[in-house]
Formats: sequence, structure tokens, C-alpha cells
Amino acid sequence: MNRKTAIKLYEDWTKARGIDPDIETQEAVIAAMEKYNDPWWEKSEASARIGELQLQEERLLVDFGLFHKSLEMFMGRPVWTHELAHPQELLAEKRDATPASMKEIIEKIPEEKRLTVVIPDKPCED
Repeated sequence: MNRKTAIKLYEDWTKARGIDPDIETQEAVIAAMEKYNDPWWEKSEASARIGELQLQEERLLVDFGLFHKSLEMFMGRPVWTHELAHPQELLAEKRDATPASMKEIIEKIPEEKRLTVVIPDKPCED
């Protein structure tokens, strides 16, 4: 995609979201948009393709809810938000076709930030 088209798409993108980002953000988003011939970030329906492409971008080009739903479609499993801190691990998991276990997903949370909740076998009595 040429720069002129990317700038126009960027202007539409920011207008639709009601944002006025700084020049650094503008340049980063335009650079991301210029890489593609298809303006996939304009789609409003979740798809595995949106999840895959957005996961590889530093800047969020789509609504977070759309990205999260699309990412779960791409991964074929629920994706916890803390996993987004390590996009390369998600891409490797998908590439290797080895879905992460719940234990592996939990271990991505720093130990000092984990919380254990114990639920008794019997309901609590007042």
C-alpha cells in the first residue's frame, strides 16, 4: 500500500475512533498500515486472520474486543490478557501446534502476582 493511501486510511481510522494521537503514534500506525494491501483493520467482524495479523503488530489497529475475540479464533482456545505480554510465545504455540496447558498459561503470570482461591467442598454455613 502506498503512503498516500495509508495516510487516508489512518485519518479515517482515527476519526472513527474519535482520537487525536501524537505524531509518533501517527507514524507508527501509518508504517504498520503500509505493510498491507488489504485494510484488514477496517473489518468489524472477528476472524482468525485479524487475530494473527494484529498479534504481530506493536500498535493496536482494531478495537481490543475484536482483537481478543479474533485472537481466540486464531489460537483455537481462550486467551488470557496476561498472555498478550508475550506475543511471540503465542505465535510459537500456534506454529508448533502445541496448545498451552492451563498450568503453562498460569505460569506466565509472575509468581508474586498470582493469587490462589480455595473453594471448600461444602457450602459455607452462616
